[in-house]
Amino acid sequence: MAPELVAGLKMRDQAAFQRLVALHGPALYRIALRITGQAQDAEDVVQESLLIVMAKIDTLADPSALGAWLRRVVVNAALTRLRARDREPVAVPDTLDWAFTTDGRHSRQVLGWPPCPEGEALRREARDVLEAAVVRLPQGARQVYVLAEIESLPYNEVAEALSISEGAVRVRLHRARLALREVLADYFTEQRQRKRTHKS
Repeated sequence: MAPELVAGLKMRDQAAFQRLVALHGPALYRIALRITGQAQDAEDVVQESLLIVMAKIDTLADPSALGAWLRRVVVNAALTRLRARDREPVAVPDTLDWAFTTDGRHSRQVLGWPPCPEGEALRREARDVLEAAVVRLPQGARQVYVLAEIESLPYNEVAEALSISEGAVRVRLHRARLALREVLADYFTEQRQRKRTHKS
């Protein structure tokens, strides 16, 4: 499918472009939204990315790399959008308590979760809760979490993309994970309490 799609895109076939949008558009939008934190910015980023893709599709030598290439284009466009808008990070709600001790530990006890809470949110509702929490993370932590944890970029590439050190990547990722674990812990605690209420 990918070779045919890429061949069509290189011929500037409108049907191929429509298939590209249908197949990859939703995923690209989710990536853009996770990084920018705002729906309008995410929509603009996807549109910009698709224009870039059409302009540079001839440079894609390996059709099987289309998906990865699209993700990289949208990540770069989203980061460029953030640098351009140059404003304060989105305020963090009370559910994401970013209080840490001087040695970098979370100030309140958080239930033990595996390193990546994304994979543990199996239920749709839990995934929705986690998705919303990712969008509400402070900008720096959200960028690192999306690139390192969701897009699986190595730390050195994340550091290069964000112009920060690998140490800063690790710190921001650690804090993002803790905050997201706390959100999930609160969610599952609430679910258990609901079940007890229904049983009684």
